[in-house]
Amino acid sequence: MQKLIVLFIAAIAGLTGCMLSIDNLSFLGRAEHLAGKVSSVTASEEQCHKSGKTPKTPKPCTRYYATIDYQHNNTPRQLIVSAGQTSGRNHPVSLASYQPGMVVDVIYDPRSQVAYRDHKPDLWYKAIICFVIVLLMLFIWARIPEK
Repeated sequence: MQKLIVLFIAAIAGLTGCMLSIDNLSFLGRAEHLAGKVSSVTASEEQCHKSGKTPKTPKPCTRYYATIDYQHNNTPRQLIVSAGQTSGRNHPVSLASYQPGMVVDVIYDPRSQVAYRDHKPDLWYKAIICFVIVLLMLFIWARIPEK
C-alpha cells in the first residue's frame, strides 16, 4: 500500500511538471523579447527563513523588489521582480541586486499579458521542482521493502 501511495504522488508530480513544461513552451512560442528599465526599487521588512538551518526559524530581513517598466505596442507596462534580500532590518535599497536605470530583458506574451524576466529560472523553476519530487518519490518507492 505504501508503494502505491508513493507511486501515486510521483505520478501526480510528474503530470504537473509535464503540464507546466508544456505551458512554458507554449508561452515561449508566443512571447516577445523586450527591453525594460528598472524605474524603482523598494525595501520591505519581513521575516525570512535562512537556508541550511534545521528547524528553519524565521529571522528579520530586508527584501527588495524592483519595478521594471517596459512597453509593448507603445503601451506602458510594469513587472515587479525580487531584487534580493539581506539579513536584518532597515538596510538601504542600494544593497538590492537591481538599481534604478538598469536595463533588464523581459519576455512578454501579448495574448495572456503575462511577463517574466528573460531569465530561465523564473520560467522553469516550478516544473523543475515537480520533476525533483518525482525523482525523490521514485527513490523512496525503490527503498520501500516488499511485503
